[in-house]
Amino acid sequence: MPGFKDIVGQTHIKNLLARAVREGTVSHAYLLAGEELAGKQFIARVFAQALMCEQRSPEGEACGTCPSCKKVMADAHPDVRTVVHEKDNSIRVDEVTEQIVNDAHLTPYAAERKIYIVPDAQLMNRPAQNKLLKTLEEPPSFVTILLLATGTEAMLPTIKSRCVPLPLRPVPTGELYDFLRQREGVSEYKASLSARFARGNTGRAKAYASDPEFELRARAAMRLIGGLRNVTVSETNRQMKELTEGAASEREAREEVLGIIRCLLRDLMVYKATGEKEYLILGEQEEYIRDTAAQSSFRGLAQTLEALTQARARIEANVNPVYALELFFLTARDRLGEG
Repeated sequence: MPGFKDIVGQTHIKNLLARAVREGTVSHAYLLAGEELAGKQFIARVFAQALMCEQRSPEGEACGTCPSCKKVMADAHPDVRTVVHEKDNSIRVDEVTEQIVNDAHLTPYAAERKIYIVPDAQLMNRPAQNKLLKTLEEPPSFVTILLLATGTEAMLPTIKSRCVPLPLRPVPTGELYDFLRQREGVSEYKASLSARFARGNTGRAKAYASDPEFELRARAAMRLIGGLRNVTVSETNRQMKELTEGAASEREAREEVLGIIRCLLRDLMVYKATGEKEYLILGEQEEYIRDTAAQSSFRGLAQTLEALTQARARIEANVNPVYALELFFLTARDRLGEG
């Protein structure tokens, strides 16, 4: 059964929550803020399990084997409630009222504490937040509320001020790599590639490592850049479209491909400076990297990288992706291999 030790990164959160369990200084409300897939629900579930455990260790770790632990991890404990909502983009006041406010004053059913987990807490509308605020201002002594949010901009300052803030931080690439290699059994190359592209997000790293399409896109993206000098820009754009079409999110697939290209450009510059394979992210492409780096100047590589940064910024600003990428491919074709 998972415990605090199984949370990847987030040492500041692990230490604070484990200490609260050990010392009996649990707050009535916590606000975990971090991007999608960063691990907020896993942390909340581990914390809830530790609080409800019947045989936890002196360090605050849940035993993982008692009936309470098993019920928490199976989302079946009567005193650990996960708030659900009907609409994808909103949590309504009646949902907060029924699932938290009206229930919070009732004594726990099977434990000494009641825990409410609110995923997507940033989706609470203003009436819902105001309704919850009354419970946060005068919480029953046995209630703990865990608000999980991708961002806190839409949340009332009064809500935030009554919660212990727990911002999730990006996990270092090395820790993600070790996690994928040692605990997920991912190959060295795929772990390195996935960890680099996850940008500090544990869930995203796992998703990349388990998605065969991601590795295929990585290889195809490198072939695309490798063939730039032999095809027209329109043909390159067509190939780019093929790489992203059919993906669950074309925008995310395109960003993946551009991220792979950025890693390739980074490797070219590193190899030109060191001549060492061990520093490469895309080590399987050593032959192409070695040959292209030998033919390219630092100035040309830097200009290509800058053109890529500009293309991504233009796309983010809603410039037509085809136009933005065409400008990048023109620069890359002219600068890569320009000694």
